[in-house]
Amino acid sequence: MLANSPTSAMVEGAPTLPGLTPVQFQRWKPAISACNLDSALGYLGREGVRLSWAATPTNDMPHLSPVPLQPPTWVILYLICHQVTSPADAKKALVLAYYHLPTALPHLRPCLLIFSACWLAEHNLVVPLQDLIRRLLQSSCEWREYDYSAFLKLVAAASASPTGIRLIIPVLEASSARRLRLDQDTFDSLLSGQFATAELGIALARSMQSQATIPSVKNLERLVKLFAKAGWRKRAGRCLDLVRHHYAEQQTETVPFGTNPYARNVMQAPTLSQHWYMSAFGSVRSLHAYMQACGVHSRLWRAEPRIGTWRSVLRAAVRDRSLSAKSLLAILERAKASDSSLRLDVVSDLVTINGLLHRRDNTNAARIWDTIAAKKDRLEVWGLALGVKALTLAGRPSEAFALLRGIDTSRYSATSTQLLSRSEARQQITTHTINIFMASLQRIGRPDIVFELWDYMESLFGISPDQFTMAIVLKTARFASKSDQSVRGALADIGLGNFFRRKSVGDAPVSYPESSRSMAVARIQELLAQNRNDTNSGVWRGERAGVQALQVAHHILLGNWPELHTIQSPVHAVRRSLGFSPVGGLFRALSGRPSTPSQDDSRAAQQAPNYDIDSLWPYPQVLPNDVAFRAYIDLLGAENQMSEIPLALAWMRHLDVKPSRNTLATALVYWAEVSMDSPLVEHWKSERSEYLRLIRWMKEWVGSENLPTDADIGLHLGRIKWFRDLRYGRRPVHS
Repeated sequence: MLANSPTSAMVEGAPTLPGLTPVQFQRWKPAISACNLDSALGYLGREGVRLSWAATPTNDMPHLSPVPLQPPTWVILYLICHQVTSPADAKKALVLAYYHLPTALPHLRPCLLIFSACWLAEHNLVVPLQDLIRRLLQSSCEWREYDYSAFLKLVAAASASPTGIRLIIPVLEASSARRLRLDQDTFDSLLSGQFATAELGIALARSMQSQATIPSVKNLERLVKLFAKAGWRKRAGRCLDLVRHHYAEQQTETVPFGTNPYARNVMQAPTLSQHWYMSAFGSVRSLHAYMQACGVHSRLWRAEPRIGTWRSVLRAAVRDRSLSAKSLLAILERAKASDSSLRLDVVSDLVTINGLLHRRDNTNAARIWDTIAAKKDRLEVWGLALGVKALTLAGRPSEAFALLRGIDTSRYSATSTQLLSRSEARQQITTHTINIFMASLQRIGRPDIVFELWDYMESLFGISPDQFTMAIVLKTARFASKSDQSVRGALADIGLGNFFRRKSVGDAPVSYPESSRSMAVARIQELLAQNRNDTNSGVWRGERAGVQALQVAHHILLGNWPELHTIQSPVHAVRRSLGFSPVGGLFRALSGRPSTPSQDDSRAAQQAPNYDIDSLWPYPQVLPNDVAFRAYIDLLGAENQMSEIPLALAWMRHLDVKPSRNTLATALVYWAEVSMDSPLVEHWKSERSEYLRLIRWMKEWVGSENLPTDADIGLHLGRIKWFRDLRYGRRPVHS
């Protein structure tokens, strides 16, 4: 009660907690009565509380320097629970929790971390959330079963993206390893979360098995859906059979269908779980055989409403790569002809749009979207993203941008704490939606708009980029620098791009409105009105797009993890790159400008690590994954900075990012170009070859079974050759 409302709980003349005196309460009352967290921290500072973030050279995990003065725990809990209203406040609350953790009573320490983690998850601050979870797993303190359950349930409920859910999987696995028993309510909460993933489903199933917990029917039905949406038909089928077995044991009048429709001695009935299982089929032919068997052995199947069945058929048809776009459209038309209710079913239309886009039939996808837009004005997030993608790939990016602008984002700003209703949450523009828009713009050859969206994302939509946004921008910059043959692009290549720099938010024309969002809208609309060939797509912020994108990547990585400054490359190149532009090299030699920013240059350009609380984690939503690092490695190769690729791999290893064979193969293809001498010299070097040294380092990191094969390397050798052979001006559609 005191943590929730200490002012009302304090009875005059009598303390409400052991050890809490009126004098003590009056001393800290200004902190808990402050109008915001900054004011409260200001009062604490005047009382002698100094929050500081430090890092030691011997430990890559930051820690808080101990100070003599500590406020009471109830003050800290109140501030963390009730004074967080923005992402910046969430970071400060975490620092406050770390500050107080050493002196808090043992049974209250989990509360400090749990409440802090909830705010981080709600604001999608996945970088500090990952740091908190890593500290939790490495700490020697023993958490109780209740603490683990509370952490998992509350963080899962607060998470604003699938990334937050993925981060709690190690906590779930740690609880199983420590033989802690989670209650059924915890499993129910985790599986019913909005951002539950198939990977979380696997971890939960293993946890149930390890503690001999029998999953409920609700759990099994949720697992069927998660596995089916991921395309894991066998896993979904096993859970579906368990659902059927449960009802059979209860001796009900009917039981759900399982994976074997030929089961006898009981009347079988279709269920929603069965429809999800059907959607995981990868072949319409095999699904048709299953459906025929269901119809033969159940009159309830034949009487079942058709809308659920047709949705499953359409989802399976989208997965069936042997079906053409024409065949997919024929299935949709047949479905609508067989059941009039399907003519108004938006889900079936959206599923078909998704399949058409995968088959590059963008025209028909946009046509179906037009019919949806004409009859429905409210869509879920995934439907809005499909509409944006269909319009953009059909050559109508202005309409896609207008669609995004039509969603009211004023209530969904990054600093808003207003609770959304379920319908409002479904209308919210997410980072995933903007990622879809940016990737589609890249495919139609509009990197200039992609770069502007990166710069204006928060002003326009109140959201921040994530690791997938980072990957899209790096990939776009790679193609943009390759495809730009303008004079301005050539000048940018030798460092003179600022002579013709376009106006940005900071130097916008005076005709633009004062609002930063209005300026951003005007800028995007100005670019959309231009022809693709008239834009300087290879230049970003007055520099070559690839160079600028690398600077952005370095700012993200070195800003979020300052300890990366101390990471050393495991191997060294025998040459820096394949070569340089003769004209560019001559100009740089005469002018004294550096060639391209190597990692050493980038480090020198970065300021010394700043541990001020406000500057912690400049991109807290960007948690680079394998996809982002592969895009970064590709861009290093495209910008003739192959010598920095081993350092990128060392960063991946330090950040515990598991590399795929594709990423390792890509790195080896580029690395061979700067690490291998002539055959005679390589033979003489033998085991001292830098190329072989990197392979041995990779083997130590991922194990021999996860090293790329010759086929993997050959695949990416061809992919990189295709990129280098691209003609200027050719529209990139894939890499």
